[in-house]
Amino acid sequence: MSGVGTLVTIVVGPVIGLLGDTPPPGSFLVAGAIAIAGGLTVRLIRGVR
Repeated sequence: MSGVGTLVTIVVGPVIGLLGDTPPPGSFLVAGAIAIAGGLTVRLIRGVR
């Protein structure tokens, strides 16, 4: 599961960085949505294999 956390960090980190050091609450929702989508994608990929 640690690999998933790393993947989420790699995906969400730059997004938060692009939005700024003090992002509004809405951007956290966007980051959360991206993290959830990333997690679902990983599950789908593992399901196919």
